[in-house]
Amino acid sequence: MVLKKSKIYLRELIFSLICFLGGALHAQKAANLGNQQLDSLKIELKAATKDTLKLPILDELIIHYMNTSTDSCDVYLEKGIQLAREMKSNFWTAIFTYRKAGILERTSGSRAAIAQYLKALPLHNALRDTTQMFLTHSALISRYQDLGNTDSAFVHYQAALSLLSEDNPKQRGELNNRIGIVYAVQQDYPTALRYWKKNLPIYHKMNHSYMLGATNMNIGIVYDEMNLSDSALIYLERGLHYYRASKNQKSIAINLGELAAFHIGRNEYQESLDYLIEALDIIKKINAPTDEADLHEKLTNVYTQLGNYEKAIFHGEKGLAQALATQNLKAQRELYKNLAQLHGNLNNFEKAWQHEKQGIRIQDSIFTQRGLELTKELEQKYQAKEKDAALEIQNLQLSKQQTLLWSLGVIISLLILILGTFWKNDRRKKRHYQQLQQLDKAKSRFFANISHELRTPLTLILAPIENAVNRTKSLSIKEDLKMALNNSKRLLSLVNEILDLSKLESGTMSLHKTSVHFEKLVRRIFFSYHSLSQLRGLVLSFSYHLANDLILQLDVKKFEKVIHNLLSNAFKHSLPGGIITLRAMEKNGHVRVEVQDTGRGIPKEELEKIFERFYQVEDDNEPIQGGTGIGLAYAREIAKLFHGDLGVESIVGMGSTFIFQFPMKKGRLNLPISRKENGIDEMDMSLHENRPTPLLSNDKSTVLIVEDNFEMKKFLVDNLSPQFNCITAFNGEEAIEILADNTKIDLITSDIMMPGMDGFELIERIKNPEIYHRIPVILLTARALEEDKLKGLRMGVDDYITKPFSTDELIVRIQNLLDNKHDRQQHMQEYPELDTHENEMSNEERLLELAKKVVLENLDKSDFKVANLATSLNYSSRQLERVIKRLTGYTPVNFIREIRLIEAYKLIEKRQFATIAEVRYSVGIENASYFNRRFLERFGKKPSEV
Repeated sequence: MVLKKSKIYLRELIFSLICFLGGALHAQKAANLGNQQLDSLKIELKAATKDTLKLPILDELIIHYMNTSTDSCDVYLEKGIQLAREMKSNFWTAIFTYRKAGILERTSGSRAAIAQYLKALPLHNALRDTTQMFLTHSALISRYQDLGNTDSAFVHYQAALSLLSEDNPKQRGELNNRIGIVYAVQQDYPTALRYWKKNLPIYHKMNHSYMLGATNMNIGIVYDEMNLSDSALIYLERGLHYYRASKNQKSIAINLGELAAFHIGRNEYQESLDYLIEALDIIKKINAPTDEADLHEKLTNVYTQLGNYEKAIFHGEKGLAQALATQNLKAQRELYKNLAQLHGNLNNFEKAWQHEKQGIRIQDSIFTQRGLELTKELEQKYQAKEKDAALEIQNLQLSKQQTLLWSLGVIISLLILILGTFWKNDRRKKRHYQQLQQLDKAKSRFFANISHELRTPLTLILAPIENAVNRTKSLSIKEDLKMALNNSKRLLSLVNEILDLSKLESGTMSLHKTSVHFEKLVRRIFFSYHSLSQLRGLVLSFSYHLANDLILQLDVKKFEKVIHNLLSNAFKHSLPGGIITLRAMEKNGHVRVEVQDTGRGIPKEELEKIFERFYQVEDDNEPIQGGTGIGLAYAREIAKLFHGDLGVESIVGMGSTFIFQFPMKKGRLNLPISRKENGIDEMDMSLHENRPTPLLSNDKSTVLIVEDNFEMKKFLVDNLSPQFNCITAFNGEEAIEILADNTKIDLITSDIMMPGMDGFELIERIKNPEIYHRIPVILLTARALEEDKLKGLRMGVDDYITKPFSTDELIVRIQNLLDNKHDRQQHMQEYPELDTHENEMSNEERLLELAKKVVLENLDKSDFKVANLATSLNYSSRQLERVIKRLTGYTPVNFIREIRLIEAYKLIEKRQFATIAEVRYSVGIENASYFNRRFLERFGKKPSEV
C-alpha cells in the first residue's frame, strides 16, 4: 500500500522548521530547567520587591510551563501581561503577547494565534526588535498556510525576507522552507521546488547534513507527485545519503519509507523490501511503536503481493500487536483486513473470520458517520426493492387473471396445468413476501444497532457540553452551549425512539402502569406548549369532558410520548393564526383524546401511509418540514400496546384531527396525609451527624475504570482524576490482573459490553473472593434495558448509571459509595469482634435483605423509624445498628433514608406520578426542602432534572 505522501513530507518539513525557530532555544532551556531550579524561581518571584525584577522571572516560568503544563503557563502569562501593562513596558508586553500566541496555536487553533501575533507585530516594530519581528512574521506564514490563505502567507514571507541580512543564511533557509510548504500544500509544486532548491547551496555552504537530507527528500517527494520518476529517485537517494551523514535515525527511517513507497507505487515490490526492512530495524532500535506498526503493515502488503503469505502473516501479527498497544485504530483496521484475506488464502477460514469480525468492529468505531450514510443508502435500496416486488406481484396477479380467462375456453385436460401454474405463482409470491420481511427485519436490526452505538458518542458530546455550560461565565457562549445541549438531547430522544421501535417489533416492550390524575396529566402536557404557541402565533384550546377527579391506570411515559408527538405535528403543520385543540372524552368505555389543528390538511390517499415508518407526505407546493418519519409509526405502535388505536381524519385546506383511544382502566391514589410531629424529626437529626473528613489530594481514593472505548476512557479519566487516582483496564481480564497486583483499589466503574471478559463476567469474578467482594462497583453503560439493570443489581452491583450521564452525578455517586465504604471500615476497626465467619456473614446479609423488605413495605409511612424496624426484625436498636453499620457503612437512619431516595429516583425516572410532591409522599418524606437537599446530595442532580 502506497504511503500517504502529503502527510509524510509535511510532518518532516514541520519537524525541520522547528529546528530553526527561536522558540526552540527556549524549549531547550525549559527542558534543562530542573525541579530544584524551578522551585528556586518561584521563591525568587515571591521575594522580588521590584516589578522590574518580577518580569524576567515570570518569563522564565512561562517558558518552562509552555511545554509541560498549559494551565500553569496561562496563570503566569496573565500575571505577566497585567504587570507589563501596569508598568507600561512595551518590551515585556510584546514578549508576553508573542508567548500567548504560541500557546493559542496548540490550544485554540490558527485563527486565535494569528490575532495575538498581529497584536505583537506593532509592539516589536515600535521597539525595532528585528529578531522578534522576524519570528512573528515566520509564525504568521505557517498559521496562514493552515487556513489556506496563500496571499497573506506570501505577504509575511516578503516582510520577513526584508528583515534578513546577507550574513544570516540559516534564517533565509527557514523562510524558504516555510513558503515552500505553503505552495506545496496548494499543490503549486513548481513554485515550491523553486524555493526549496534555493536552500541547497545555502545548506551546502553551512555543511548542514540534516537539512540537506530533508530538502532533497522533500524535493524527491514533489517530483514523485509530478510523475517525474527519474528526478524523484535521484533526490530521494540524495536525501538518504545526507541523512545517513547526519546520523538522525528517525529521519533515515522516514527517507527509507519514501524510497519504498516510490517502488511500491510502480509495482516494484521486491525493490521496496530492503528499504522497508532497514527502516523497521531502525524504528525498533529507537522504540517508535506507532511507526513500527505502519512499517509492519507495509511489509504485510508487499509480501502479500509477492505471494509469500507466511511472512505477510508474520508481519501482520507483529504490526497488529503494536497497533493495539498504541491504540492506532486505522492501522488495526487495515491489518485485521489484510490478515483476514491472508488466512482466507491459506484456507484457514476460522482465523480469517475472527480477523474479519475484529476489522468490522474497528471500522464501525471509525466510520460512524459512514454508517449513517449507509443507513440512508439501505433505506433507498429497501424502497426500491419494495416497489419492484410490488410491481412484480401486480404483474403476477394480472398473469393469473389472464390464465383464468383462457381456462374458460380450454378443455378440462388443461385444468391441471392451470392449477400447477397457480400454485407456482403463489409460491413465488410467498417467497418474495418473505424476502421483503427479512429485508425489513435486517433494516430494523441495523437501525437498532446503529442507535445503540450512538449512545456512547452522545455521552461524549452531552457531558462535556453540560460541564462547559456550568463553567462558562459568558452569557453569549452559555446560550450557544445550551442550544447545543438541547439539540444533543433531541438527538438522544430520537435514538431512544428508534430503540423503542425495535423493542416494539420484537414484542419485548411492556407497559409500566401506575395510578395518575388524568386531568392534571393532560393539562400539564398540553400547556407545556404555551410558550411555543405564543412564538408561532397560534391559539391553544383545551376541552376536557371527563370527571375532574378521574384516576386512570396507565403508563405515563408512553402516554406522554404519544400526545407530545401529535402536538408537535400539529405545531409543525399549522400556520400563524391557527388554532390547536386538545379534547379528552369518554366513548363506549374508552378514553378518547383528540388533537385537532387548522393547518394544511392531508390528502385522502396519504391518510394511512403517514403511519408507515419513514414515510413523509410529499407536496412540491409546500416547504420541506424535515423530521425522520418515525414519530407517527412509533405513536401507533404504543397505541396498540395500550390495546387501543391511533387514527386520523383530515380535509385538505381545513386541518387534521388525530384520535388516540384506549380502554378506560380506573385506579386510585393513596397519598399519606401531611402531618407534623412535635420535637425534632429523626431524619432531620441525621443532618447533624459527623461525616468522615475528606481525604487530602495527596491521599486520594483509587478508582479502577474498566472501559474498552478509548475516547470514553479518556473522558472519564480527565473528569475523575482531579478527585481520584485513576487506573484503567481495557476489559474484565485486564481488570482482574490489575486487582491481583494492586490491593488498594477503592472502587470500580465498568462497562458491560467489552471484548473478552464483559462487565457481567467481571462482577461474577470479583464478588466471589473475600478479598474483592467489598469493593463497590458502578456499572456505567449504554445498555438501558431494565433486565440488564436488574441482572447487575442481583449480582451485587452497588450502582447502575446509563449513558449519556452527567459527570457531576457520577462524581457524587462515587463519593457516596466511597464514604459508605470508609464508614464500614471505620466501624470494623472500632468493633473487631464483629469480624465473623462466612456462615455468620450469610445470616447477617439475609437479615439485611429482610430489613430492606420491611422498609419497602412501610415506604409510604413517614413515621416509620429505626425503632419500628428493630421491632419488626426482633432486634434491639443497638444490635441492628452494629449489623447495618458493618455491612453497609450506614447508620440505621441513613439506611432507611437511602432506600427512600433510591425508590424516589426510580419513580421519577419512570414518571409513575405526575408531580414531585406525589413522589415524596409515596416514599414517606413530607418535607420538600429536606427531600430536594438530600436527593441532590445523593445523586448529584435535583429531582426536577431527572
